[in-house]
Amino acid sequence: MTANTGTEDGGGVTQIGDHCFLMVGAHVGHDCHVGNHVVFANNVLLGGHVTVSDYVVFGGGVAVRQFSRIGEGAMIVGMSGVRADIIPFGMASGTPLADLIGLNVVGMRRRGSPKPIFIACARPTRRCSSARAISARASNTSRPSMAAMQMSARS
Repeated sequence: MTANTGTEDGGGVTQIGDHCFLMVGAHVGHDCHVGNHVVFANNVLLGGHVTVSDYVVFGGGVAVRQFSRIGEGAMIVGMSGVRADIIPFGMASGTPLADLIGLNVVGMRRRGSPKPIFIACARPTRRCSSARAISARASNTSRPSMAAMQMSARS
């Protein structure tokens, strides 16, 4: 495990909270603030100025881009590249770049969230996830070739 010291421009402090579990090859960049009870599996890399809230779990090989914020109770699936903020109790996955894939319901239960909170959070997350899936399917469909477009214009 390695950690860089803070810089003058970033306040001069790199902070790691209590009861964190950092496995082999984990790296905390300069001016990062890591909360309490955070788990870093092997080879997790945080760029500079990253803020990680309490009870976050990083799978192995996760890389987090500088200035990102990870919300409380979030879970990042191994081998994901985080390029943007992750909502509290969000689950993110994706290689090379992570997208929100749902909620960390197990983490919410462990933290004592009442059932109405699950329901209120699940609806918008489900809509966002399904909209992202539809968008991904649309972008993966092959575009017609120029010859096919010319043939259909003639008929």
